Amino acid sequence: MAMKQAAGVLAAILTIAGTTLNSHADPVYIEPVKMRVTCYTATGNPTASGMIPQEYICAAKRDWLGKVAVVYTMDMEYVGCFEIRDTGGHERIRNGTSIDIYRDSLERAYEWVREYGDYMMVQIVDAKG
Repeated sequence: MAMKQAAGVLAAILTIAGTTLNSHADPVYIEPVKMRVTCYTATGNPTASGMIPQEYICAAKRDWLGKVAVVYTMDMEYVGCFEIRDTGGHERIRNGTSIDIYRDSLERAYEWVREYGDYMMVQIVDAKG
């Protein structure tokens, strides 16, 4: 039941955001999976996609650049959508078992960790917006 609810929430969110799922999306990305979700803040460097880091982007596996990470709590409550615009140096990020969400300040990164902990449910979807 939680997966059906997640799919419904995702469809509603993407519709509101003016984003559409690519009909050729790889099905492996559609099911939420448990991942380690960490945070990073300004490094002074542009992202792997060449943009200046900003809220609502994240770093993930290089193959996922341009996709969207839809993040839920472990109870499948929607948290947010994050464009994958960066890659990470840590092996967990490079192998697709973790994502790293950008926060505007170190305090906001700590707030995230206090609120959500280390693990969350994540969907990687092929979306255009």
